[in-house]
Amino acid sequence: MTDTPLAAMIARSVRYARPGTVIVGLAVLAAVAACAETVPSRFYTLAPAAGATEATAASAPKDLTIGLGPVVLPNYLDRPEIVRRTGEYELDIAEFDRWSESLDSMVPRIMTQNLAATLGTDRVMIFPQRRAPEAAYQVEIEVFRFDAGSNDEVVLDAQWEIYGGRGERPLALRKQTFRQPIDGEGYAAVAGAMSAALAALSTEIAADLRNQQTGR
Repeated sequence: MTDTPLAAMIARSVRYARPGTVIVGLAVLAAVAACAETVPSRFYTLAPAAGATEATAASAPKDLTIGLGPVVLPNYLDRPEIVRRTGEYELDIAEFDRWSESLDSMVPRIMTQNLAATLGTDRVMIFPQRRAPEAAYQVEIEVFRFDAGSNDEVVLDAQWEIYGGRGERPLALRKQTFRQPIDGEGYAAVAGAMSAALAALSTEIAADLRNQQTGR
């Protein structure tokens, strides 16, 4: 059997070290070997609200088409690692706790599922990946903050604009902060709370879209 580089290093240390230092040397090398072991990464995903896997409500015309996007996230979220806020001016990057895909693609997809279920239409399309010139409304979202804080809650701070058809001026403009308690320990609980925050945002946007339909 071929010796590994680490095994060869240990053998050389034992061969040339004085008897009194062999045990100490082996202990140091063992510690180095333990530190060199790769810690496996854990991967997490966001999920749509319960029952949002398909459109179920009957509150909107079935042919109503809604365009969602662009959805703009802050640059500090543009990374695979999960970000957690540890202070007013400090963020912690979880090296081994990561998203299964980028938030730039995951957040819009979850939002379309939530809106489709809440509004009762399966014609919710993502901009700019999919163009929908026939869309009755287009929703643009800018997220200013989306992370877990040190006080065991997720904060989602977002602003959204609703446009009608090809209109250049927004029909509605709102900004709101959503706070969702983290129910449990670990990053799976964080992902669950972030999913719930997106569901709350989707509910508010759906309410604004209904108001536009009814002329309120």
